[in-house]
Amino acid sequence: MYKDDGKSTFVEYVKASGIPEKMKAYADEHGLSTIVLQGEWCGEGIQKNRLKLKKPEWFVFTARIDDKRTDLTTLRKICEYVGCQMVPVEEEGDDLLARYPDESALLERAEGVGYNGTTREGIVIRPVTPVHSYILSGPLSMKVINNKYLMKNDE
Repeated sequence: MYKDDGKSTFVEYVKASGIPEKMKAYADEHGLSTIVLQGEWCGEGIQKNRLKLKKPEWFVFTARIDDKRTDLTTLRKICEYVGCQMVPVEEEGDDLLARYPDESALLERAEGVGYNGTTREGIVIRPVTPVHSYILSGPLSMKVINNKYLMKNDE
């Protein structure tokens, strides 16, 4: 969370973009009690600007309506309505196990060039429609880290 104290570039961006008003309008139009957008604020002066951005950008990766994670289609609609940039979705399909049958196949998929030609940090894998994980005590999601990214960035 960021304070609205005039010092946060993120808060100033959100206010200047009219995001709170647009989120309220979306909620009102769809009869929602609450709507939350979660994302990552990236750019100069933020975590070494590994995406090499010229200006800060907010990448939304989750929308929650009435405390439940939305599906991918709803997330896209909300981002479009509100005017937010969604985290890039690189691949969709229902044959994940066939394409990536083991850990080495997933690690290979996590490698490569990421946003703005940078070394990809990794990939996040989620069901298109949220599925509850009893192990995670929440929506199923996993991140596969690119080992070359870790070695390059001494993480």
